[in-house]
Amino acid sequence: MKTYLSRNSFWLIISAGVFLICYSWSDSFRKSTESFINRQAYESFLIRQINSFIDGKGLERQEAVGADMPDMAALQDYFMTVDPELKRVPKERLKSSYEYTKSIQESVSYKSTEQLVWQGTESDIGGRVRALMWDPNDPEGKKVWAGGVTGGLWYNNDITDDASPWIPVGDFWPNLAISCITHDPNNPETFYVGTGEAQTALIIYRESSGLGFGILKSEDAGQTWTILEATTDFAYVTDLMVKDEDGSSVVYAGVVSGTYKGVQHLSEPSDGLFRSADGGQSWEQVLPDITGLDTPYSPSDIELGPSGRIFVGTMQNANGEGGATILYSDLGTTGTWTKYEEYKILIENTPDFNLPGRVILDAAPSDENIVYCAVVQGYFYGIPGYECHILAKSTDKGETWNMFNIPPNGSNGNWAYIAWHALTLSVDPNDPDRLWVAALDTWRTDNEGQTWSKKSNWTAVGNYNYIHGDIHAIAFNGNSSDEFMVASDGGVFYTSEGSENFPTFEEKNHGFNTLQFYKCALHPIADATFYMGGMQDNGTVFYDGNAIGNQNRMSGGDGGACFIDKNEPDVWVTSHQNNNFYLFANYQYLGTAFNWSSGNFISSMDYDFNLNTLYANAVTVVNTLPDQILRLSGIPFGPLEGEFLNLGTDSEVPFTHVKYSEYSPAGTARLFLGTQSGRLFRVENAQADFEVSEIGDPAFPAGAISCVAHGGSDDTLLVTFSNYGVASLWQSYDGGQGWEEKEGDLPDMPVRWALYHPQTATTAMLATEIGVWTSYNLDDEFVNWIPENDGLANVRVDMLQLRDEDLTVLAATHGRGFFTTTFE
Repeated sequence: MKTYLSRNSFWLIISAGVFLICYSWSDSFRKSTESFINRQAYESFLIRQINSFIDGKGLERQEAVGADMPDMAALQDYFMTVDPELKRVPKERLKSSYEYTKSIQESVSYKSTEQLVWQGTESDIGGRVRALMWDPNDPEGKKVWAGGVTGGLWYNNDITDDASPWIPVGDFWPNLAISCITHDPNNPETFYVGTGEAQTALIIYRESSGLGFGILKSEDAGQTWTILEATTDFAYVTDLMVKDEDGSSVVYAGVVSGTYKGVQHLSEPSDGLFRSADGGQSWEQVLPDITGLDTPYSPSDIELGPSGRIFVGTMQNANGEGGATILYSDLGTTGTWTKYEEYKILIENTPDFNLPGRVILDAAPSDENIVYCAVVQGYFYGIPGYECHILAKSTDKGETWNMFNIPPNGSNGNWAYIAWHALTLSVDPNDPDRLWVAALDTWRTDNEGQTWSKKSNWTAVGNYNYIHGDIHAIAFNGNSSDEFMVASDGGVFYTSEGSENFPTFEEKNHGFNTLQFYKCALHPIADATFYMGGMQDNGTVFYDGNAIGNQNRMSGGDGGACFIDKNEPDVWVTSHQNNNFYLFANYQYLGTAFNWSSGNFISSMDYDFNLNTLYANAVTVVNTLPDQILRLSGIPFGPLEGEFLNLGTDSEVPFTHVKYSEYSPAGTARLFLGTQSGRLFRVENAQADFEVSEIGDPAFPAGAISCVAHGGSDDTLLVTFSNYGVASLWQSYDGGQGWEEKEGDLPDMPVRWALYHPQTATTAMLATEIGVWTSYNLDDEFVNWIPENDGLANVRVDMLQLRDEDLTVLAATHGRGFFTTTFE
């Protein structure tokens, strides 16, 4: 039986079809228009932020590109993670993401499934350390504790033994930003640890400082730890001290606020010195208000004198107030404090260095009357910079002070020219006239600064007096004048010859894997144990199966992207700030590939191992060289040819991801480029007369593209965004013609890298702010993501690399070094 449509029905259907087509086109046009407007508005916001930064520093744009501007790393990461709607980095969301992660890991279904297991690599180089403590429970006086600012808490059972390894604890604390540690003198098995690095929360130096989550307590000498719930709103804990008050243990904590990644984090209920007489269950703020204000002082340092007098040095608060002040009290309670503000007044009346900074103190253990201080003062050049011009001594328990000579200046100027970041002092336990001070290097005086002797040298790697630069703490072993540890940006150093004229310092970082990697490279041959990585303040290193040491350094500065040629594995390329490159072949250094003075602080780039050509973002963090990438060919033997390519995309912001496709047609290079504002481009024939097409989706968020991963061909693509507050994951099965969001149940946190499993495009792995996550159902409408951190830690992971031949995955963490697993 045939069915015929009436004429009216026919035209009704035609009309409906036309309407649907027109509506669909109109809706698509509307969405595209809205996306364009939102993206343009976001780019305008980014450019305004840059202009404000440059104007504030009084710099020309070309000057701001320089590699001597370490705050560029922080600015770059701010743009990579800022919430596009809030216009700030909501770091507080990591807490809820951490709680969600923890709930998954504790679930019955999660525990019943087999997880990927990560193996760490050994390192004899350490990252930045601020917290040191000799364990009071070790009768031999050899066990020690150290806290990394992004690497967490560690202990070493015998600091005198080079073979004794460091062992981490608390891998899955809310974060690994450890600032200080102390113990209870009445119960030495009770420890307290403070979190959050306040020094870099006021003056950004490197993108590695961390927001705190309060104070942790152990009552079994560090075996188990609990977070003191009453302290979880303490943004940054600068120092901790426990005082015996008539047989009772009273805890004191220095608590401050600060700015981290573009947002001000205020400690609750306020800044100040908080006192607890019940083991940390409840706290009372005891310091007076800053003179002329109704805000308590912000403590930078707490010291206890032999007589029981408490000394507090202050730092500027988040509004720049209250610095360069010394307070003391015999009782430590409200209303019992005496202020000493002479140095604050002196600094404010100085023509140039007129900003009162932080105060570092130490009381002589062998003379209750003698106390020393170092006072920091600053100048303003867009952001404040601080030096130490004041060292002083009190012979009456802090009532009056007398200045004495500071160590001589070096080639870079003041002996402590980054004193807001690196500065400490410590009095010999047995000689009240012998004072150690340290900033970039360590110095000693035995006569109130009449003469100074430089005892360490940060450039003398491997020599008897080498200590890595940027020193933060000195900790003597009890009453010994000879034995002490030093904490620096390069980990932990030790001497047993402190009273000698030429003491020998030993690097004590065996297994102290607190390295802060940005990028990594994996050797292409199956089962080869050879990796490379660029990291914060420690250059680029290689790992060959033996512990990473100073002999493994390939280049200095802040290490960036690095590559091992897949066709010629003996050819390597490393980089550091602003597109500076180093070339190696057959384990030999061939030289630099010129200084290109372009790109971000740590530029995104990729290497075409078939045509021996490197492609790098050329747009600087301050948006000079807009819409350009750098093409460097002739690697490694030359002739080296470099050229900036103007792509004609009209983008004004940096390319935050550059990806070379291994599926490029023979003799050509295909690239995928993602921008800071969420645009995605495909470049054909990048090696010659290139062709550019935009393949992103209007639904893509206005944010930074952090990675483009491809599956078994360039038809399968996974794009990640690193900003908070956006849909982080988008997938295409048709080369970018259509896209689907794949966020699923992933918590709101930065996603910095992605890779597909080489045997199936339904499985992928992510590098996130909270370790590594995987999904095994990417083809489903709703995607499930699970944390895969067995053997790893709750640490930021910046990059992943996979070797198809044996399914090895290399993870570059920013605080715990390299990890590997097999992606079964």
